[in-house]
Amino acid sequence: MKIVIGLIYMKIYSLKKSTQLTLMIFIIVLIISYFNYFRNYDYPAGAFWDENYYIASAQKYLNHIFFLHEHPPLGHMLIALGEKIIKANILSDQFIDLEKVGEFPKNFSFAGYRLLPVLCAWLTPAIFLLILLLLTQNYFISFTLSLLYLFDNALIVHSRGAMLDAPLMLFVCLTILFFLLALRWQRVNFKLILFSIGLGISFAFTVTTKYQGGILLLLFPVLYWGIWPHWKKCLYACGFSLGSFYIVFLLIWQLHFSLGTDINPQLKNKGYFTPKTEYQIIIADKNHLSPWYLPMMLRIAFDYTVDVNKGIPPLNLCKKDENGSPAFFWPVGARAINYRWETLDDGQSYRYLYLQVNPVVWGIGLWGVIATSGLVLTTLFFPLKESIKNRFLMLTFLGLYWAYMLIMSRLERVTYLYHYFPALLFSFCLFALWIKEVKRVGAWSFNRRKKMITLSILAMVVIIAYYFYSPFTYFQPLTDTQFRQRMIFPLWDLRCVKCERTSFFKPL
Repeated sequence: MKIVIGLIYMKIYSLKKSTQLTLMIFIIVLIISYFNYFRNYDYPAGAFWDENYYIASAQKYLNHIFFLHEHPPLGHMLIALGEKIIKANILSDQFIDLEKVGEFPKNFSFAGYRLLPVLCAWLTPAIFLLILLLLTQNYFISFTLSLLYLFDNALIVHSRGAMLDAPLMLFVCLTILFFLLALRWQRVNFKLILFSIGLGISFAFTVTTKYQGGILLLLFPVLYWGIWPHWKKCLYACGFSLGSFYIVFLLIWQLHFSLGTDINPQLKNKGYFTPKTEYQIIIADKNHLSPWYLPMMLRIAFDYTVDVNKGIPPLNLCKKDENGSPAFFWPVGARAINYRWETLDDGQSYRYLYLQVNPVVWGIGLWGVIATSGLVLTTLFFPLKESIKNRFLMLTFLGLYWAYMLIMSRLERVTYLYHYFPALLFSFCLFALWIKEVKRVGAWSFNRRKKMITLSILAMVVIIAYYFYSPFTYFQPLTDTQFRQRMIFPLWDLRCVKCERTSFFKPL
């Protein structure tokens, strides 16, 4: 063991100073992320939000039951794989007849089903750190801004469940990372090919986890625009990224259909999930297991997604139990969602698991969007003394942010606060670009020393706000008085058991 540690130490010592520093900060972020995201991830020992749906889907994989879902298959497969790895429950077929679990058994363990989503959540801040290093080329800025992801209460609480958004965010970060690496690489060599393949694979993982990750498709034309007119580099990046995307995308879907060897007649449309007779015949004859029928099966899956989304009701803010929120609410953290609560034995305190934002973190992200939007728009009408160095990347992330928000705001179905997570990540990147670029704020000179002081203060305030709202994140007890102290902004619509509703929107 001592020999192994000695060899690792010698290997690290032989690296460049910059690489050593990157590795050190990377490890620090991983350690903090473990305590914030991963530790005691199986608590509470009760389902919250959509775990009732996703665990039922995971059990169908474990028992080789054919099914379709409104979301793509990769996230569900990861949830099932976690249970397959650690086998936390004796039984894994209690819910194969159900689309949604009504009530879990008393001794049911969530440790397996939550394992891989939480593992993804643990790794994501470290990948985000690498993105910040590429954007800013500054260790101090990158580390302090990585705290935005490390200490956001909403990201943490939602990522500690057997749900899809934690894997989605990891794959979104990986896609952005490989995009930036491919964009900045100057030569056509093995590394460019590797980054291009990584870009294609990570994007395939993204869109096979949740369709909303498809917004990153915009990165492909941006990449080719950014490296043009180097046609050879563009050809390599285009060929390897798109080729790897299609291969992985099709393999994941083929794996999904191949795992569903049996039909359960208790499920929708007698287990076929489609009312069309010709498709039912294909599934009954097990032709859906063949790659030759994959295009047809993909069409069935996409049609099913469209049909399910048509059946989801629209947002109604006047409905008493409405948890959804419009897209223009999200940048200010509205509206919070009460995932679960329980009364303590004293009858005066309650535990809450709440999707509640860290207001400082989300405020910084919103400032990043506003400041960079203003900076870019200003240059269109008023020439600056110094040109914007990162104009291309600012326009890239602004395009991603506003395109995503426009698409999500146009959806007819109800949407929720956690749908903002990809846009929140884009806003963090925009703030990083702004803080790196800005030289003056009004009459105030903003030099390197003042930036460091400002970021240090922001980091402390982020951590303080995180601890203030951490009882919502980790299911810790609060009295009604303590709860009311956290009801700062009416649009959040935070409600304790005995609190009056503070939202501007009153139920009918």
